[in-house]
Amino acid sequence: MCLPTPGIFTHWNASYVTLGFLEACMKMEAVQTMGPQNVSGVALGLLRNRGSKRWSGGDPFAVRRWIEKQLADVGGHAKEMSGIELHREIEAGIPGRAIPTLLTALDITKEEFSDILGRTRKTLNELLQRERLSRADSDLLYRVSRALVHAISVFEDAGYAVQWLKEPNEALGGARPLSLLATVEGDEVIHAELGAIEHGLPV
Repeated sequence: MCLPTPGIFTHWNASYVTLGFLEACMKMEAVQTMGPQNVSGVALGLLRNRGSKRWSGGDPFAVRRWIEKQLADVGGHAKEMSGIELHREIEAGIPGRAIPTLLTALDITKEEFSDILGRTRKTLNELLQRERLSRADSDLLYRVSRALVHAISVFEDAGYAVQWLKEPNEALGGARPLSLLATVEGDEVIHAELGAIEHGLPV
């Protein structure tokens, strides 16, 4: 529950609240209302490189700020997507240029990302050049993107979210969350863990 703090007050709906308090609550409530479909929509948008012109410098903070902005913009770019819509988008193929976007956002090397994908460095370089990736590769990129967006949504701190994804986690048997995304079961475990954290459940 948000409580007002001392400051400059304004009258709104017969209540006195600070302007800073209003802004902070609006941002908090926007993130808290994000459902799975909204998170998925932001994750897919990230892979479609909708903000790529601003990320050309390889700045991880620029990509992460884009994600945070989409999560806060529930009524705008954070498009809610149904499961069948997501299936069709993934089946149609994610562009290979989405790989550098994820490398930048996660601040990891091609070697590290090759391990996540279960591909050689040479194969990864080939995937980068493809207009559309296979259904299997597209699905894996989508899992990575969705895990990133979900973690940022839960922790409300992009830097910490990325750290959480990359470091060994005792609750996950000592595995790094990113390393579990290669399988459907591992993907489900990560989102279940994030859901438990979000709702304050024992993990």
